[in-house]
Amino acid sequence: MRTKIVLLFLGVLACVRVAFTQTLSGTVYSLAEDSSLSVVPFAKLYISEIELGTIAKDQGMFEFNGALPEMVIILVSAPECESALIKIATRKSQIIYLKQRHLELDEVTVSGSKETLSRESAVHIESRKLNELNTIPTSGLVDAITSIPGVYKSSTGNGISKPVIRGLQGIRVVTLLNGMRIENQQWGGDHSLGLTDLGIGSVEVIKGPASLLFGADALGGVLYFTDEKYTDLGSTEVKFRSVNESNTLGTSNQLTLKTTIKNVRFNAGGSMSNHADFIAPTHLIANNTRYNDYTGKMSLGMNKGDWAMHVRYTYNRTRVGIPGELTDSFGNTILWSDAQDRKISAPSQLYNNHFVSVENSLFKRRNVFTLLLGQTLGRLSEYEESLDFPGMNMLLSNSILNFRVKSQINERWTLISGYQSMTQVNRNLPDAEDQLIPNAISSDNGVYSIAFYKRKHWDVQFGGRYDVRVLNAEPSVDGQSSFRKIFNGVNFSAGAVYNTEKQTFRLNLSSGFRAPHYSEILANGVHHGAMRYEIGDRNLRSERAIQLDATIEHHGEHLEIILNPYANYIQDYISIQPIDSVIDGLPVYRFGQLNNVMYYGMDLGLHYHPHFAHWLHYETTFSFIQTDVFGSENVALLPQNRWSNVLRIVMNPHWKFSPEDFVVQFHYFAGQNRVAAYESASSGYSLLNVGLNFKSTGYHAFKFGIGARNVLNERYIDHLSRLKNIGMYSPGRNYYISINYTFTHRGSNFYSKSR
Repeated sequence: MRTKIVLLFLGVLACVRVAFTQTLSGTVYSLAEDSSLSVVPFAKLYISEIELGTIAKDQGMFEFNGALPEMVIILVSAPECESALIKIATRKSQIIYLKQRHLELDEVTVSGSKETLSRESAVHIESRKLNELNTIPTSGLVDAITSIPGVYKSSTGNGISKPVIRGLQGIRVVTLLNGMRIENQQWGGDHSLGLTDLGIGSVEVIKGPASLLFGADALGGVLYFTDEKYTDLGSTEVKFRSVNESNTLGTSNQLTLKTTIKNVRFNAGGSMSNHADFIAPTHLIANNTRYNDYTGKMSLGMNKGDWAMHVRYTYNRTRVGIPGELTDSFGNTILWSDAQDRKISAPSQLYNNHFVSVENSLFKRRNVFTLLLGQTLGRLSEYEESLDFPGMNMLLSNSILNFRVKSQINERWTLISGYQSMTQVNRNLPDAEDQLIPNAISSDNGVYSIAFYKRKHWDVQFGGRYDVRVLNAEPSVDGQSSFRKIFNGVNFSAGAVYNTEKQTFRLNLSSGFRAPHYSEILANGVHHGAMRYEIGDRNLRSERAIQLDATIEHHGEHLEIILNPYANYIQDYISIQPIDSVIDGLPVYRFGQLNNVMYYGMDLGLHYHPHFAHWLHYETTFSFIQTDVFGSENVALLPQNRWSNVLRIVMNPHWKFSPEDFVVQFHYFAGQNRVAAYESASSGYSLLNVGLNFKSTGYHAFKFGIGARNVLNERYIDHLSRLKNIGMYSPGRNYYISINYTFTHRGSNFYSKSR
């Protein structure tokens, strides 16, 4: 522990430099199709590399005061204009031009280690702001991102959800928070993600193998969460958010504080959620589906000349009930109860998670040096019969070191190289009754290099990576011997995107490598949350994948169309299958491997914003997923094909408090008949959600929303629901009320009206 503290401290001090104050100023104009110019009032400007933002005055003029790097990359955005990402010198006054455009869907992506507009990235990245995903509030962070094409969830009631990307889940999906990898017993689909939406500003989804940037395991894809931006220069913001739901008698409340004073920025917040058992569409109460969570969060950012630092800390505590494990005196499973209850009792799970990171960046002419040191600590306790004695009690420590150098070789070439290290230590605490996996240490080390080339309409990216994983495990309590093995892999990625004003064509070929996890190799015991006995295989080989991904996009003034076909071929695919055996009254599942598995399909998206009705937005997406095991049985838990529709009517407010928008969501999930042995098919179903939002303007901004999810009270069980085996329906109709209040104070050196 002392060594880790010293490393974090050295990381804070390693790059500190002193610089003189310099100012970045200029004016923002919009450029119309007839080449006429007009100033853009209240345009937003954001220096992404140091995370510092400001807002232009009503005459389009802007100013950053403070010690800034000599060169910065600045994002400029405004309503009815195309966003622009510009590299400029801070010592010169700048004139910035934005093209006028009614429909703006382009976001800046950061997960690729190189800030770029999404349409200019050689890798297809889905970028979404969380407040847009939560236009109709969802029950959790994972629920919110399932509206992104190709993204699903595997759930155990409302309290436990894990992301699924194009049919792959668990260890094959890597989750990052501000560049730091989050590990919360990812090997168990019945374990919570360990994150809430408190302070999360946006999410980026990379679908398919992304091992080049993020190391082993990212075969299915990557979820890259980014915190909300610091408040604008010279301002302080206090925000309160509350959502109350009828189905679970649930409440979720958040309070955050943000302030930016010169070169120092600070965010802090806390949240709590409490939900009783949910009500199924049959009006029965789902027994022991209650949950609650508490989250605290803090981030501190500062910059001085060519140095910038960010310190972040998050704590999350979650308690969830495990449905389907309670039995009566005759041994029958108790699925339903007569009254809703929110008091946590056994069987249940308890999570305690700490995430801390320190990131330093040094800007030196054409180079940016970045060092990120992170530490996560997660404790998972499963209680089977009593809250006094855990059936399983594990502590997972994860130490992370990421070092990256970005070099701007010339106007066309950029090179990014880096080294990543991660050490996971899993310990079984002595008070547990059972032990599913032994004490183990997993050590990952990888080096990579990626080249970016840009010329006119072309953006090209290619690179390679080498990874080594060393796995050590102690002898287990059931007599298994110790285990040590080294896995390694070489990966590559190559892609190109061709951009015109109206069209984008993208093609990417990437490989992936995933070494077996110690839970797959060494498991031998009862997995309470999954309600089964699991047996590992010490002879498992590494999975290797290669994916071909193409994107065709049309960018019209009022119409956006995206077509994204893909094929992901995986060798030595690790799976867990039931066998004809029972231990301790539970079915036995054994890990094994399939020689070859192909995941293929297509994501289709359309956004229509008619010229004759600028107040109307219609979005539709279709996600199609299929597999081929080349003569063997089908792969289990293949998501249902999904057609999603969103109709949004934007109101034109005439009063200080008036309607903002009306939203209708319709999701259709097709039936799933492609199932593996011992897996049952699932019927199709439809979900209708509606929401009406109001808002006020001024320094005391207030938003109020009402609506309902599953308006038609559809009876359904999703194919990926872990409650399917016990025949428990998903939640029924759920009314909600949401309240958002924001107070903003701006200093004397900051001029802007409410937007």
